[in-house]
Amino acid sequence: MFELAHEILSQPIPEELEVEGVGNYRQPRCPVCDSLEIAFEGLNEAVAYASAWLGVPLTLHDRGWRCRACGHSWEDETPPPATVDVPPAGN
Repeated sequence: MFELAHEILSQPIPEELEVEGVGNYRQPRCPVCDSLEIAFEGLNEAVAYASAWLGVPLTLHDRGWRCRACGHSWEDETPPPATVDVPPAGN
């Protein structure tokens, strides 16, 4: 089981995906290093967790992208890609 999980997680990020009912989805890239290893950051977790610990929960949002390869951060006017609900297997 571990070997199968490791094999799946070791696969490269696809540049394009076919999303049923939507069409082709093209993975965004870092504008600096062209990496596909990027993530959309919607919540400033450090502030949210620290403020919750102090008993005054604040939810500050960073609406931007961060490259995990080079560390570059940028804002994009387009919203993050919508998540696709996948029904559980066997339904």
